[in-house]
Amino acid sequence: MRLSAELFDSALREPLSEFFRRALHRDADQRYDSVGAMREAWQRVFATVDEERPATTSYSDSDDLAEQRDEIAERATGDTALAASGLSMRAVAVAERLDAATVGDLVVIPTRTLWRARGLPRTTRSELVARAAQWRRALANSTPARDEVPAAADAELLTLDQLTARLIPKPSRRDSTGPALTRRTLGLPDEEGNLPEQR
Repeated sequence: MRLSAELFDSALREPLSEFFRRALHRDADQRYDSVGAMREAWQRVFATVDEERPATTSYSDSDDLAEQRDEIAERATGDTALAASGLSMRAVAVAERLDAATVGDLVVIPTRTLWRARGLPRTTRSELVARAAQWRRALANSTPARDEVPAAADAELLTLDQLTARLIPKPSRRDSTGPALTRRTLGLPDEEGNLPEQR
C-alpha cells in the first residue's frame, strides 16, 4: 500500500503521514496497541497544529500565541500569504480549500461562505470571519480608489447582441423561467425572435 501524503493539507502532512503509516502498517505489531492509543495519537495530530507558532517573526515581547497572531495579522497586506498572515494552521487549511492563498484572496470570499464552510470547529470559523473582516477594513482604508471605468483603448468593444447575451442567465433545472423573465423585463425578443406585447 502506498500513502499519498501529498493530498493532505500542507500543515498536517507530516503528522498525518506518520499517524497513517503506523495505523496501517503491514506488520500488526507495529500498529497502535488499542483503539484508545490510536484516538490519542489522532487528537495529538490536531492539538500540535493549534499550538504551532505563526510562520512569520513576531516582534512582540509576549509569549501569548494569540497576541503574536494579532500583531502579525495587523501587518498583513493583500499580497501576504495566508500561512504568514497570523491565521492558525486550521484556518489556513480551510481557506486553501476555498481557493484563497493570500489575504487578498480571502477578503473577496463572502462572509456567508466562510460561515458555511464544512468540517471545522466554530472557533476556526469565527477566526476566519473575524480576520477577513479585519483585513477588509484595513485594505479598504489603505488602498487608493481605483478608476473602475476602463480607458477606451482598453475596453472590449461588444455589439448590442453580445451585451444582451451576457445579461440573460443560462437556464438551470431549478429555475427554467429565469431567461424568459429577464428577456421580458428588458423588452428583448424571445428565443424565436418575437417581441413582447406592449401594454
